[in-house]
Amino acid sequence: MGNKYRYLAHVYAIVAMMLFFLSTSCSNDNQLANLPKTQAPLSEPQFAIGAPGSVFVNPKSQAAAPGSEINLRIEVMPAAWGISAAEIQISFDPKNLEAANIQTGDALGLNPIVGAQKIDNELGTITYALARVGKTTAPGVQGVLATIVFKVKTSATAATKVELTEVGLADENFDEIKGIEYQGASIVVSSSSPP
Repeated sequence: MGNKYRYLAHVYAIVAMMLFFLSTSCSNDNQLANLPKTQAPLSEPQFAIGAPGSVFVNPKSQAAAPGSEINLRIEVMPAAWGISAAEIQISFDPKNLEAANIQTGDALGLNPIVGAQKIDNELGTITYALARVGKTTAPGVQGVLATIVFKVKTSATAATKVELTEVGLADENFDEIKGIEYQGASIVVSSSSPP
């Protein structure tokens, strides 16, 4: 008889534990359903694919939260020419963005000479000029002229643009390259925070 009661005690203990786990898992589901909803995550950046003979900003559009930092790459897609030098002028809305830093890219070799690097956060302008050290071969390959780090101001509340206002390139013979197409980027300021 003793073994029969021990067996039933074990069965009751197992059933009791199963009921306990089922009831806590059900109550956890209810608790999860009652949690406050988080804000939607920021949308994924959209990237440009440059056509031959173009200079463009990547990502071409992205969302950013006030107080965050974003990196914008100024990229070049050569046509049949090489690139010996570049000068870029950029404008942005100083009410929404502040340019923090410019980093040299790889489009003009490993150690290009930086001729001008001027950030004016009051006017919302950047001037950046650089030249290749050594021989330039043609055709060139797609590359990054510069990466600009922007801080989104905590007071920023709207969509804003970063525009390439002027682009000058010199080919492998240091002649000016004509007919370059260029495009800027859009940043949508959102109070949503990433998950």
